[in-house]
Amino acid sequence: MPDLDYMMRAGLISPRAAEKYGLEPMVVPDTSLGQRPVQEAVANVAGAIAKPWLRMAAYPGQVFAAGMRGEAPSVEEMVPQATEMAQGMVGLGSPFAARGALGAAGGALFTPEGLPIKGSAFTKQSQRVLGELAKEPKGTGPVDLATQAQIPEVPQTGLERYTPPRGVSKRLQEALDNPDVIEGVRQSIKDGMEMGAHRWYHTEPIRQAFAREFRGSNSDPGGAKAFKQFMDLVAATSPRSDASTNIRNASYYYNLARRGEDLPEKLPYPYGHMAQALHRQNVSNLSAAAARGEGGWNVLQNPKPASFSENLQGNLMPGTIDTHAFRNVAMRTEDPRFLATSVRSKLSSDPGEASMVRKYGEIDPKDPTFVTFRPRKLFNEGKLSMQDAKNIPSFWDSVPLESEYAALEHLYRRLGAEHGLPTADAQAAAWAGGGKLTGLGSPPTHTFPELFNQRVEYTARMRGERPQSTLSKLIRGEAPLLGLGGLLAGGAYQGTRNQ
Repeated sequence: MPDLDYMMRAGLISPRAAEKYGLEPMVVPDTSLGQRPVQEAVANVAGAIAKPWLRMAAYPGQVFAAGMRGEAPSVEEMVPQATEMAQGMVGLGSPFAARGALGAAGGALFTPEGLPIKGSAFTKQSQRVLGELAKEPKGTGPVDLATQAQIPEVPQTGLERYTPPRGVSKRLQEALDNPDVIEGVRQSIKDGMEMGAHRWYHTEPIRQAFAREFRGSNSDPGGAKAFKQFMDLVAATSPRSDASTNIRNASYYYNLARRGEDLPEKLPYPYGHMAQALHRQNVSNLSAAAARGEGGWNVLQNPKPASFSENLQGNLMPGTIDTHAFRNVAMRTEDPRFLATSVRSKLSSDPGEASMVRKYGEIDPKDPTFVTFRPRKLFNEGKLSMQDAKNIPSFWDSVPLESEYAALEHLYRRLGAEHGLPTADAQAAAWAGGGKLTGLGSPPTHTFPELFNQRVEYTARMRGERPQSTLSKLIRGEAPLLGLGGLLAGGAYQGTRNQ
């Protein structure tokens, strides 16, 4: 299939018309179970407009060939009608219709509003696209990641912290005085640096993409407000999310916010989440704060998401003391005061978990699908050894006390300075380097910008769009990103935040 340059050389379309109608390489279905790159659907069906005997069911290449033989008028003349017929060809009256919104098996992928339709067609197409992306270099996408190694060009400032009138808790003070604990955290930073995890927050490439998109804007010159809004929503949807799912769901809430729409009662597929009630509350709190002119998080009441957003915006001075950052210290102490008093979770079919439930758990009599563990009580009663507790990260407290946050942030800042790292970079490195201890799960592989880029690329291929166009639509709040799946979503440096 000739490309757009070939079409212009052949006289089928003028450069002016190509620019006017936004014609670009797209993806439309062919007669096989896959996809093939061809021109936008309006170009593929242009010949059919002038020749009624060329049915819409014709193979797209045959339709285009008719135009190449001079049997059809130019695309420039026929674009309006071609667009309508292209939409009929794919069976959708949506903005995505002319972009090949059919699945590998021919089923519709999107609603007229552009949301994915759950079903076998979407699943098959997703698997095909994921297979393609798995063969691509890490971080493939439209954002130029060349500046990822740079410290973002934004002010580096700390956030206000709660100062406990009675000082740091006794358990944490003893941990900070323990040289073995400190050396363990120090080593986790070194290990994480070797993995490259200390650059996880380096989002300068994404910030520059927002700046380019809003260049010349009167209301948001440089896109700083939009960039902050997006990263605030990433922080809001981070609890119990892997980083890739986090980006996807944040894009949905961002899309609503940019259009000034209310939150729906039920989130559409695939934007639901096990912690969506908390996510919605976080988003509502942000909206309420914005309405009051406060513009963001309450940094004293909720220091973790506030710090996470600041880090993602490029301010690397605050520390995001999440579950893993906290446990990286707590679990090294072997101090039962850091064991959780109660942990409630939903039962799964995992054989390993079943054994743990039998040994340590209490099935909820009112809802037998849930189990409760009481690690500190089990330890005090001699039913749980410290060695076994260290092998079960979820048995440890996941959130520092109010009096502990600032001291933990200071620890990561001090240890990071030994390697010339700001606080956030030290925390990110330790997060990855201490992952085996704290229960990270999958080995670290991707930074935030790499995950963001892959998410945009996946969405573009699913919708049959140019990746740069998909990026632009995301930044402008015109269309959220799509689900990615485990093939590429796993292994993020910040795999699961704020549990």
